[in-house]
Amino acid sequence: MSSPRTPQRDRAPDALAKGTPRGLRDDLVALLGPDRVLSRPIDLIRFATDASPYRLFPKVVVIARTVDDVRRVLEYAQQRHESVTFRAAGTSLSGQAQGDGILVDVKRHWAGVSIEAVPMYNLQRGPAAGQLFHTKGRGNGYLLTLGGKRVFIAGDTECVPEIKALKNIDVVFLPMNLPYTMPPSEAAECVKAFKPKIVYPYHFQGQKPEEFAAALKGSGIEVRMLNWYPAAGRSGN
Repeated sequence: MSSPRTPQRDRAPDALAKGTPRGLRDDLVALLGPDRVLSRPIDLIRFATDASPYRLFPKVVVIARTVDDVRRVLEYAQQRHESVTFRAAGTSLSGQAQGDGILVDVKRHWAGVSIEAVPMYNLQRGPAAGQLFHTKGRGNGYLLTLGGKRVFIAGDTECVPEIKALKNIDVVFLPMNLPYTMPPSEAAECVKAFKPKIVYPYHFQGQKPEEFAAALKGSGIEVRMLNWYPAAGRSGN
């Protein structure tokens, strides 16, 4: 007969007793202010669970009030190679709203956020003649309206009519890699069609986003570069 299992003690790791690591806490306080950073052990334990059966202890919890808060946290995390998880109103069986990096709480101040699906697909590029890498209906990009700003994340797509028809876009994340989406020159013509205020090139490994930025000089569209591929030595701003 096997012996009964000894129940595991429901306790947080000893390393959590000091709360958020000082460097991470101080950086985020300087970035956002002390009222938006939760770093005590009790805060990290409280946010380790949601409606799911899982338990992950975040390093720190950030209360995001604005789009700029989210932008600053994402840029900081990208530079420091920290993971980011968003906590909204609930949980999900396909991912959960928990993480062991930076947890961003948006449920308190983000009422009225809207999300619209925008089709992402290829018009001409595919693995063989008569085929497309992404057929229409397979997936979407998403247009988020939050804090009075309109942010478009294009997904894997060429410059389809639905993208050209977008209006009043504040920020766009646009792909430019071959053979799956479009080259930098084509991506530049695409953004000229719907004129966002700010564009971040992404999903561009193997391409030269500097060519994209050069093609938009004088257009009034601001191009911001991020270091998405640090191992490849690609610099970003």
